[in-house]
Amino acid sequence: MTCIAIQSLALVVAAIGQLPPDNTFPAHRVIGNVYYVGSKNLATYLITTPEGHILINSGFEETVPLIGAAIESLGFKVRDVKILLESHAHSDHVAGHARAQQMTGAKVYVMRGDDEVIASGGEGQYLYTDSRWTPCRVDRVLKDGDEVTLGGVTLVARRTPGHTRGCTTWTWRVADGGKYYDVVVIGSPNVNPGYRLVDNDDYPEIADDFARCFEILKELPCDIFLGAHGEYYGMAAKHERIAKKPEKNPFIDPDGYRKYVEQKERAFRKTLADQKRAKAPDGDTSATAETKDEVLSYLDLIQSDLVSANQEIWGFAELGLQEYRSAARLAGMLEKAGFSVKEGVSGMRTAFVAEIGSGKPVIGILAEYDALPELSQESVGVRRLAEGRSTGHGCGHCALGTAAVGAALAVKHVYDERKLKGTIRVYGTPAEETLIGKVYMTLDGQFSDLDACLHWHPGTRNRAYFGSSKAMVSAKFTFTGLPAHASVSPDKGRSALDGVELMNVGSNYMREHIKETSRIHHVITNGGAQPNVVPATAQVWYYVRANSHQDAAEHFDWLTQIAEGAAKMSRTKVEVRIDTDCHEIIPNLPLSKLIHDNFKRVGPPAFDQADRDLARELQTALRADVGLKNSKPLEDAIEELAASPDQDPGSTDVGDISWHVPTGGLSTACFAAESPGHSWQNVAAIGSPIGHKGMMVAAKVLALSAIDLLENAKLIEEAKADFQKRMKDRKYSTLIPDEQKAPDAIR
Repeated sequence: MTCIAIQSLALVVAAIGQLPPDNTFPAHRVIGNVYYVGSKNLATYLITTPEGHILINSGFEETVPLIGAAIESLGFKVRDVKILLESHAHSDHVAGHARAQQMTGAKVYVMRGDDEVIASGGEGQYLYTDSRWTPCRVDRVLKDGDEVTLGGVTLVARRTPGHTRGCTTWTWRVADGGKYYDVVVIGSPNVNPGYRLVDNDDYPEIADDFARCFEILKELPCDIFLGAHGEYYGMAAKHERIAKKPEKNPFIDPDGYRKYVEQKERAFRKTLADQKRAKAPDGDTSATAETKDEVLSYLDLIQSDLVSANQEIWGFAELGLQEYRSAARLAGMLEKAGFSVKEGVSGMRTAFVAEIGSGKPVIGILAEYDALPELSQESVGVRRLAEGRSTGHGCGHCALGTAAVGAALAVKHVYDERKLKGTIRVYGTPAEETLIGKVYMTLDGQFSDLDACLHWHPGTRNRAYFGSSKAMVSAKFTFTGLPAHASVSPDKGRSALDGVELMNVGSNYMREHIKETSRIHHVITNGGAQPNVVPATAQVWYYVRANSHQDAAEHFDWLTQIAEGAAKMSRTKVEVRIDTDCHEIIPNLPLSKLIHDNFKRVGPPAFDQADRDLARELQTALRADVGLKNSKPLEDAIEELAASPDQDPGSTDVGDISWHVPTGGLSTACFAAESPGHSWQNVAAIGSPIGHKGMMVAAKVLALSAIDLLENAKLIEEAKADFQKRMKDRKYSTLIPDEQKAPDAIR
């Protein structure tokens, strides 16, 4: 704690004991049953009800008698105060709590985080460690969203931390003149002198808490703007206007509330940026560090907009090549910000490319937004289908696309001011779940002029990717035969379903003789119409995966021969349609290191207790269904970069881009620890604050990495050199026939 802070606080405490006349202020009615009974700047509010009264804040111990006198001057009795609340646990608001409790007999309710401070008489405060007062019994510990009800009046406690850990903003509705108004008493959004927002061992989560505070304040409906200090809302000037009996109550001030919150958030962001700049890594130039700080502050500022976009796309839950609203939502955000947007690229109506800037380098950021079938789920900890849809974002692509757009918006925000050079391009890539979008965009040359490409994916871990994925061929085998009555004249029919089933038997035997790391799986998409008709048409859809494209192609050739054999055995014909041919990822060490460094700068998602509680609830079913044993609800650390490339068991069409341009990515924890992919648990998590926090971290890491690539030509050179080395003995080829267009629909 700084000496200045201690001395300032001591002076205030000393002065308040001899309260000069100008520290008093006339008690007055604010609106309805809400009254101001505090001193000139230390706000105390009385909310009256037929069953007793509620008091918010007691000030210093010396101010309690003045508050009592103010209450009596309004015609109310001090002994009728039944509940005593607080805005935050600093001495100028709660040092009088014990005396007020003794004088009124009121119950004291305090927000979690401030309860032990008040109960102990000031122990455990951040910064003001020498400030003490008479300990006060706490009768009820509140959590965010708890209600306090007395005499038909209900106040809602919103935890808006940062100023203190349990800083509380109170909201409720009040009737006046036949109308209802939303009242907000702001706890405090102020970053006091001496507050450390970076590397704070005493209050590590302080910056995240302030960010949460502003997120909540911006969401609250407000007509009557009040605060813990009268100066927050211009109390004295508004009271003076009341005396002139204006037509409109001056305390009705929604615009003033919004402006105040915006002003205080800007001040917080600036302080945070200044403190981060002072801690900038040695590798950053001062100009780059300032640019990065501004990028991070901007993303914090638009966080609510990004969360809103994520939730809308989460609700759309559109399948691949049908993501009309999802693609439009993201493209619209970019276009509004000044990006030039091309829609319907590469023959896919839900693909788009958005661009700002000009010249080299050209940096791509990948966005996805398709959902999965049979994963309808609400954002709750138990299995509960979402009404009106059967699909869900079990892979988190609603957040994937939103974070990519957020990163690009942040770079755009600083592009002109910082005189950046180069091009930022966002690729809206549909149908990733079936590995369609990027493959056909690659064949169409959409990525051919990129210098580097960045991507991310929601997951259960926090890590920069340095590894590969599986190559995959997706194809549909359609058998045709002859229909006939299955009982009367089966000898006249040729069953297409027999062909499908014989092929599936053959592929099951094939599995025994392919590499352990390869995978073959299928679904029958058409098995005939009804049992008494020999099926004339049947179809099976196969995925063939392997660690290398060469192996996947060889496996697929063998599978095609099995299909032809099945057709001969069933006396049917078979046609093969290759929907996509996806390659494994080519890792890039320089880009992985860059992303890892920026990940460490941003830090992992800052999960709170509510997030951990939801994750544990989501894990409950996993423990029963799949034997999950992990006791950790969420992964909250950043993994070290792998010493050698990992092998991921999944596939992604990012792989095809990586065969043409240096590509790097990351994953952030957006799901409960060890949740399986494509699960209802993941749908629930990505639509909750768990997913939102992982999404925001990803947006920040992508944005910082893009800034580095725009400003440091050496990084591009190193990434390209690594790319050329890894591609030395590789040549891109595809099983997709020449001139074949992307399908209009995958199902």
